[in-house]
Amino acid sequence: DNPYMAHGYQEALEGLRASRRRQLLDGDWNVFEGQMFEEWREDHHVQRLAATTDLEWFCGLDWGYNAPFVCGWYACLPDGKLYRAREWKDRGIHAEDFAKRWWEITRRELGLSRVRYVVADPAIKQKTGAGRGESVMETLQRYGLPMTAGDNDRVNGWHRLHERLRPAPDGTPWLIVDPSCQYLRRTLPAAPSAPKNPEDVDPTFAEDHALDELRYAMMSRPSPTRYTAPSSTFHPLQAGALLQEAMAASTDRH
Repeated sequence: DNPYMAHGYQEALEGLRASRRRQLLDGDWNVFEGQMFEEWREDHHVQRLAATTDLEWFCGLDWGYNAPFVCGWYACLPDGKLYRAREWKDRGIHAEDFAKRWWEITRRELGLSRVRYVVADPAIKQKTGAGRGESVMETLQRYGLPMTAGDNDRVNGWHRLHERLRPAPDGTPWLIVDPSCQYLRRTLPAAPSAPKNPEDVDPTFAEDHALDELRYAMMSRPSPTRYTAPSSTFHPLQAGALLQEAMAASTDRH
């Protein structure tokens, strides 16, 4: 829409390499050369949805004490998409205090009575001396968290994330991120690929905590929410059976 733009300027931009073209032609300055997740679009993947408590939910967890930990809450939508509705990033919190706060977020903030599971780095099963000789996982389980060890396959985990970032048939992505998940929104597009292995995130990238949590979540094989119709069987002489019979007869006539 610029009347002073030189003739052929847009065609010249379209001939640039993909990353530079997205910067200058699309105005997307999240992209850079060597970016791991080129599929990420802030205006495409970041949305706020009305996720209800009747959906199935699960959590991903990348545990850390001196290093930051990241926990994400995911709603499994009926069409197979995942909605990352909430994230919690902090450090220096003991496992017992983490568990108490996790229940506060799950029950009070999100209104959930349960989640399917909390999938975490399998390293938290190791006996580290925390919690009176318990492993971190055992401590969290003692406080009622439905813990499960995640699959730590990095390359396949990143491939699963690539799959989730692609658009579904309706045009929206398979993974939708709430605007409140600011740490993931900042670190995911900034992740570089490894110089010697482009299929992996650069292991020297310091802010991979949200990415690792997301990888465990994607590798946990989450299934969509399936609603079951309530049972409506009545005794033949009950009013409900007579009403169903009349409604069926009316439908047949129409």
